[in-house]
Parts: sequence; C-alpha cells; structure tokens
Amino acid sequence: MLKGILPIVSLKVSGHSMEPTFSHGQRLFIVKRAFAGKTLAVGELVVVKHPRTGALLVKRVAAGPHQEVRLQWGRLFVDRYRVEHSKLASANFGDEDEDFFWRIPADSYFVLGDNPAHSTDSRHFGYVPRSAIIGKVIGSA
Repeated sequence: MLKGILPIVSLKVSGHSMEPTFSHGQRLFIVKRAFAGKTLAVGELVVVKHPRTGALLVKRVAAGPHQEVRLQWGRLFVDRYRVEHSKLASANFGDEDEDFFWRIPADSYFVLGDNPAHSTDSRHFGYVPRSAIIGKVIGSA
C-alpha cells in the first residue's frame, strides 16, 4: 500500500444547484478526506452527504465552526458581515422579508449551492457535520 497518496474519485453532477459553476452532467474530481486535520475555508467546493437521504451533493462552504450565519434581505451574512465571496455575494438567498439565523457548532459547516433557487442545502437541512463531508472538489471535465 502506498502511503501519502490521496484517493481521487469522479462524480457526475446531477441537477442545477451549482450553476453556473458546474452544469448538469459535468464530471467532477474529488479528493476524499483531503482536509483531515484542517479547517475548510469559505468558498471551497465540497461533496457532502445529505443528512436525511444520504444523497451526495456538491456545495460551497459558506461558514465554518463557531460562526454565525444569517440570511437577511436575501443576502448572506457571516458573523454579522455580508459575505463578499464572488459566488456567494451575488446570489439571492430568498425573499427580502425572510430572516434566518444559525449558530454553527464545532466541527460543522454551513454549505450552499451557487444557484439558490434550485439548491437543497443548509438552508433546508441545517449545518453539516464534518463527518458528512466526503471530500473536496479539485477539478472538472
């Protein structure tokens, strides 16, 4: 057995939740557990296991452990600051009269799709424990 070699797997995108970043049918390359011992950064693309159905979902990290997330006026705020990451800042996350708040526990993440109108993500199923994150997206074909 080779040590230090990270397992890379491919995954085919199903659906439109990550458009325009990834399209339906596009193939992605995932490094499984590449983040062991490291905190995932806001903006990183990950594959998570849906907490109820077990389906694999491609999402973008919006917030990490111990952060506070608010969706207000259709915009994303983390720790009271509007998120300026290019993909997350330009998205509309709901009606302007909606106001949602989450406090992310240790070892968990808040993930969102780049196309919120067509995404099932942390707005629907809550934060994702680190153990439900399968890997990081490292490329596409």
